[in-house]
Amino acid sequence: MPAESVLLVDDDRVVHETLERELAGRVERVLHAFEPEEGLRIALQERPDIILLDVNLPRMDGLKLCRHLKETPNTRDVPILFLTVDNNVQRLARALEIGATDYIRKPFDPVELRARVAAALRLRRMIDLLRDQAWIDPLTGVKNRAAFDDALAAAAAAFERVGQPAAVLLLDLDRFKDVNDQYGHGVGDELLRRVGSAIRACCRPYDTA
Repeated sequence: MPAESVLLVDDDRVVHETLERELAGRVERVLHAFEPEEGLRIALQERPDIILLDVNLPRMDGLKLCRHLKETPNTRDVPILFLTVDNNVQRLARALEIGATDYIRKPFDPVELRARVAAALRLRRMIDLLRDQAWIDPLTGVKNRAAFDDALAAAAAAFERVGQPAAVLLLDLDRFKDVNDQYGHGVGDELLRRVGSAIRACCRPYDTA
């Protein structure tokens, strides 16, 4: 089973217990938030694979939180599934317009719940694959300049919204041209691959390299 995580944002503890039980063995972790502010903070810090979001939350409704998440670079690609007892078609359509991937009606049908969550996780894997193809340098295995710019924007947004600190480390290889000149580009390429592997090995799950 892939190490995938789901963030549940709902103010009803029974919903949390139900989701935890139904998703057991299907995802690595279920992260829990009972308030919208807590959900936003966890989403930025933990980068869940998908988010299950109640439409009716205290102080900030789910639509507003969804908009925040979709406007934040760090979470804009995370599939969001709304949880709702609402049969208002216009409200549900609005949720999809602002970026929700799908919605699940309460009370949950276990088969439907698991199927929709599985579909959202497949979508997330496809998003990650396409992003990696666009952002990862095929030689070194580390992210390219476009990915760096996006990660920097995400870190700045996280700091602005919740005060989450960030650090940037820039590395350069001294006399790399001498390696290419003396030993050839094949050796230089292998050196870059090994440096890239060493950097990735030092990264935590929420770091970008």
